[in-house]
Parts: sequence; C-alpha cells; structure tokens
Amino acid sequence: MSPTLGRTERIARTERVISYIRSAVVAFNVIAYLWFAPTGAARHDLAIVVSVLATGYAIAMLVWRPKRARETLAASATGTVLDNLLIGVWIYATGGFSSPYFPLFYAEAAATVGRFGFLAGAFSGVASAVIYLFVAALDGGIPGYPMLIRLAYIGVIVAFVGYVVESARHSERDAATAEAEAAALREVDELRSIFVTNISHELRTPLTAIRGAAVTLNGKVGNLDEAEERTLVEMIDRQSEKLSRLIDDIVDVGLIERGQIRANLSMTDAIDVTRRVIDQIAPLLSQQVSLESNVDRITLQCDGPKIANALRKLIENAGKFSPPSSAIRVSVHDGPEDVRFFVIDEGMGIADEHRNMIFESFYQVDPSHTRAAEGTGVGLSIARTLVRLHGGDINLESELGRGSTFVMRIPKSKPVPDAQRLPLRLNRA
Repeated sequence: MSPTLGRTERIARTERVISYIRSAVVAFNVIAYLWFAPTGAARHDLAIVVSVLATGYAIAMLVWRPKRARETLAASATGTVLDNLLIGVWIYATGGFSSPYFPLFYAEAAATVGRFGFLAGAFSGVASAVIYLFVAALDGGIPGYPMLIRLAYIGVIVAFVGYVVESARHSERDAATAEAEAAALREVDELRSIFVTNISHELRTPLTAIRGAAVTLNGKVGNLDEAEERTLVEMIDRQSEKLSRLIDDIVDVGLIERGQIRANLSMTDAIDVTRRVIDQIAPLLSQQVSLESNVDRITLQCDGPKIANALRKLIENAGKFSPPSSAIRVSVHDGPEDVRFFVIDEGMGIADEHRNMIFESFYQVDPSHTRAAEGTGVGLSIARTLVRLHGGDINLESELGRGSTFVMRIPKSKPVPDAQRLPLRLNRA
C-alpha cells in the first residue's frame, strides 16, 4: 500500500467515525430538546427548523463516502465549518447564552484537532468563540465572567486534545522509525547471510576441483602421461584463478562497503587494458570473445586495474548467461567527452522487471543454488561502483531471447570522488 493511499484511508476512516458520532450527537440533542423544551419557548420554531436541517446534514455527511484524498479533506473542512455554524444557530435557537448545548463547541474543537491537527483545532476554537460571542450578543448581552470561563474552556480543551493527539502521533512516528531501523538491520543481516551463503557455495566448486586434481596427481605420480598431467595442472590453474577472483570480490565488498576504495589515476591505454582482460578471461569461457576497435590506442586518465576489473566482471556476466560457442563482442569507442566500453552477448536477455535491480548488491535474477549460472550476486554491483568511482556509469540494453549490451562509460574530465560505498539494498524480483 502506498503512503498516500494509506493516509487517505485513515482520513476516510476517521471521518466515518466522526460522522457516526456527529449523527448520534445530533439525534440526542434534537430528541432531548423536543422532549423537554416547552412548546411556547422562545425561538421554538427556529429550533425545530434547525433540528430538521441538522438531521439532514448529519445523514448527508454519513452517507457521503469520498473516494479521493482531496474529496475527503474537502468533506472534513466543510464538516468543520458547517458544524460551527449549525452549533451557533442551534444554541441561539435553544436559549442563546442560557442554552445548555454550548459544550458542543468544545466537542467540535476537539474533533477538529483530531482530524487536522493542533493549528486547525486552534482555528476552529477561535471560530467557535467568535460565533458564541456573536450569539450571546444577539441574545441581549454578554455576561463577562461565565462567558470568559466558557471561552477559556475551549482553549484548554484545544490545548489538551492537541497535546494528546501530537503525543500519540509522535509515539507513532517513533515506533515507525524504530521499525524502519529494525527492518534495515534485518535487511543488512539478510544481505550478509545471502552473501555468506553464496560465497560459500561458490568457493566450494573451485576448492573441490583443486583438491580432486591434487589428489589425482599425488596418487598417480609416475603413472600419468604428459597430456593428463597438463590437463590436471591447467585445471588447478583455472580453479585457482577463479578462487582468487572470489577472494578479490570479498575484499572489494568490504572496502567498498566501508567507503575505503579509491581511484589511483594515471594515463592508461583503454585498448591495451581491454585486450589484456580478454586474453586473461577468454580461456576460461566457452564463448568466443573478440575485441572490435577501429583504433590502436585510446588514452584515458583512470585507475587501470579497477577499470579492468569492472570490464572483466561484465564479460564474466555475459559468459554466465550466454550459450556455449556463442559470440561475446567487446568494443571500445573514443568519444569527445568519454570513452565507452561495449560488451555485447547473444544470451538469454534480461526482463524489464530485473533491469533496474541487477546492479544492486547481492541481487540475482535466480537466487536459488540450483541456478545454471554461478555467481555471488556482487559482480555487477562492484563493476558499477568502480565505474562510478571515475564519475561514469554502466547502462544496459537488453531484449529477452536476443542478448544484452552493457555500456561502460568513463568520462575524460569529470572529477573523481574520493570514495564510493557499496549500496546495501536487498531487492527481489
């Protein structure tokens, strides 16, 4: 439920309760007056007319059910104004200053405080006092002491009810703040739990492979031919590299979360960085990774290792979600204001509902451990953070079933912030 809708429903519910109370009060006062007032009393005919009008007004306010916030507020404001006017006429019709129904002004002021807050209640109290003074003046005079006491009661009631209402609202805000803080702590705990679970799952795979290859080499020393030994050694090398990258992710997450990661700028060849990343990662992927560029050199002031790390994570992500033997094309474009790195795959694509969340920390389209693609859920988040450390960003264009294009943009002259923190937000599909 949205905050606006919730507020509208609360106002409407309060207005309904007030309508019920208003109707009950009107019915009681009318019945009491008609039952006890002598038929020859002054202004008796006016009291009967006001009784009919007040009854119809109460029924109309009870039946009317505004559906929009503006209509609800209009109904409340209208009710407040008409309440004061009808109370004033009713008191005049039932005896003026000597009417026993003047406490209705107290009730109206208190109800206004409850509906609109202290300021609106204070305004209603002042309006009630003015109307009461006017009625008393029409009735032939204003006795000083009792009138002052009655008017003072209006102020006391407004102040007391305002204090109670504001205290209740303050307590409600405190409770909401405490709940939000508790929810944030629970979310952080859940984030950490998810990361520990994912990283434990991901660490197990290379460790198992390394241990298996080492046990085989150790148990069959002298019994393996050169090709078999090379295969096992290459497996250990690949899985060790994967294990190293996972450990790097853990370190990066800690540094970024604490805001301790910084860019060490130097003049860097973007083409050379891209070529070295592809040379390192291509043997580890089943896809064909290629570099496309119409120039041999693009000079960029940046932190080369961090840009390489971000680009590596984009290519790894493309490999996770692309079919074997498909193409992953990497290109670098030199623009007038920035350098753009494109990573284009032929994978499954990303649905619209996931596009704004895949860069959030620990978010995965398929968070289950039975998913086909591996990962801890922090790669893209780290990549975007490293790029934003340079004042740039990563954008995504994707279509389900037709692949994705990640565009990493690094500006040439934008100032670099001192540090970037990893946004710890848990989003779910």
